[in-house]
Amino acid sequence: MRIKRKPLDDLFSKYIRLKAENRCERCGNYSKKLDCSHFWGRGRHNVRWDEENACALCCGCHTYLGGNAEEHRAFFLERLGQERYDLLQIRANTRWDGDEEAVKLYFRKKVSELKEAEE
Repeated sequence: MRIKRKPLDDLFSKYIRLKAENRCERCGNYSKKLDCSHFWGRGRHNVRWDEENACALCCGCHTYLGGNAEEHRAFFLERLGQERYDLLQIRANTRWDGDEEAVKLYFRKKVSELKEAEE
């Protein structure tokens, strides 16, 4: 069953991709069509909009890591380091009690800041 996308998912994805400046965070290739890739899937609400749980990947890297769970785990472990990876795992396994509206305001501000920095 697919997780229904919310407007906040689109905003979060935009932020992650803008932050990467059109470069795949795995291979470094330039692409205008990056995907927002989650380590823990969007069904885990506690980390659905967590910046440490997502990165911008080109289609090739996203597809590859999506089909290779151990390499996907190793990529995020290397990216975050053991302590941050362990904390992300704890957050992923914790019940969601957050406020989507507050998260939306936060990412609107972050997207606005990145766009201003581009100009």
